[in-house]
Amino acid sequence: MKRLTQSLPYLAAAIVGYFVPAALTPLGAFGSGDGKAIAFSSLLLINPIVTAAAAALLTRRHGVTWWFPVLTAAAFLPIALIPPLNDSAFVYAGLYLVTGALGTGLGWLLRTWGRKPADPAPTADPAPSITTN
Repeated sequence: MKRLTQSLPYLAAAIVGYFVPAALTPLGAFGSGDGKAIAFSSLLLINPIVTAAAAALLTRRHGVTWWFPVLTAAAFLPIALIPPLNDSAFVYAGLYLVTGALGTGLGWLLRTWGRKPADPAPTADPAPSITTN
């Protein structure tokens, strides 16, 4: 439960990024080419970057959570029905699942490389070896 509450700010950032297509599209331009171009370019550029960054930051700070990419992809499904999107935008959830997984992998690499190797525990004199003649 603690890991879920730790991931809420990162999930909220990803969900806010999902609203970008609807926010960037002017209200009167749903049918025009410019409004759809803005919406779909943000679906392919902004949202995957936000999803990967949120997953990388979460993993870097709190460790690997395998369910975060699944949760970010599932969070997009209801947003896909907001105009100017329609049910054909559901395929982007798969893209966000993959970019979330890539972000988790990047965060894991950053977390692992950022750690200093642990000092080896002091060892006592090694046990004498038994040799037979």
